[in-house]
Order: sequence, then C-alpha cells, then structure tokens
Amino acid sequence: MRTVPTWSKENAETAIALVLASGISVLGIVDVVSVDLVSKAIPLTLAVFAFALLRERWKRDLVEKEIARSAAATMNAVAELSHGLERVAALDAAVVDVGKVLADLSAVRVLTGEDITTALYEARRDTEIWIFKGGTGTFTRVVTLPECVQNARRHRRGLRFYLEILDPTDLELCERYVRLYKSLAENPDDNEMSWDGFGTQHEVYATILAACWY
Repeated sequence: MRTVPTWSKENAETAIALVLASGISVLGIVDVVSVDLVSKAIPLTLAVFAFALLRERWKRDLVEKEIARSAAATMNAVAELSHGLERVAALDAAVVDVGKVLADLSAVRVLTGEDITTALYEARRDTEIWIFKGGTGTFTRVVTLPECVQNARRHRRGLRFYLEILDPTDLELCERYVRLYKSLAENPDDNEMSWDGFGTQHEVYATILAACWY
C-alpha cells in the first residue's frame, strides 16, 4: 500500500487545489473574506485542477507508451523464440531423417552378440561375393567358405571369394599375431594361451588348402 508522503507527492496539485477551494469557500461562508476575493480565487483553483489533470494525463500517456513498448518487445521476443523453436524442431527432424538415410545406405554396420551370427548366416545364404581380411581364417575355412560354395551351387549362381590372411612363411609375423591374441585372453585357461607361431602357420596353410580345394 502507498504511504501518505508518497500519495501527497504524487497528488500535490490536487491536494493544493482541494485545500485552496475548501479554504476559500469556508472563509467566504463565514464572511472572513470578501466575495470579490472568492471570485478571484475560483480561476486559480480551476487552474490548479487543470494542471493536475494535464499532469495526470501526461503520466498516463507515458505509462501507456511504456506498456506498448514492453508489449512490442515481448511479442518480438516470443516471435524470435517461436521461430527458434521451429528451427530446432526442423533441425531435429532433419537429423532424424539423415540418421535414417545413413542407416539405410551405410555400407558398414557394427553388430554385437547374436546379431553377428544372424547377419553372417544371412550373408552366407544369399551373397555372390565374400571378402575376408583377418588372421588365419579358421572360421572362414570351416564354416563360411563351404556354406557359400554350397549355396552358390544350389542356386546356380557365381561366387567370388577373396581371402587376405597372414603370410605363413613369415614366422615372426605369426608370433606377433599369437602375442596379440594372448594379450586379449580374459584368463590364463583360455585356448589362446596355448597358441604358438608354428600352430598359427599350420592354421594358415590349412585355410589356403581349403581355398584351393573348393
């Protein structure tokens, strides 16, 4: 709530006019002042009232202008925020669309767990080309190559099979391969811990022999 000093400060002209009009009226009634003085005081009182009204209107105009400016600024901020949100939504939709496109067109997929077994099975069943790049190619020799050849013969289609494996004549390379897999073993009892360079050479030669056979 407003205090008395604050109210008096904001309504000084009105208070002065009220006091002036009341005082002159009372003095006129009790014949303390002449009628002529009362008549002269009336325009002064009206002037004070008029000034108070003009001052109040001027303050109201300022307040209305400030409200209009604040409203315009708020509307602009809301419009910019709305536009920004629309852009963010559009960008998010574009990212999702790009992700779908990349997922559909990607030549490389990262698989884990059972997805690997399923993907390899489907690939062996329908593929006309197989490219392998790895170590000894043991799984490729035992599973992949026989199944791909069998499916190709069953469906009477061509098959191109490419293998890039270790050089069995390079014993140092085979030893480095063994050290790599031993470092990946989870415990001392894993089969990898029993590997050696000569055994790796034998696995590579067996893969080469299987490729020649098929």
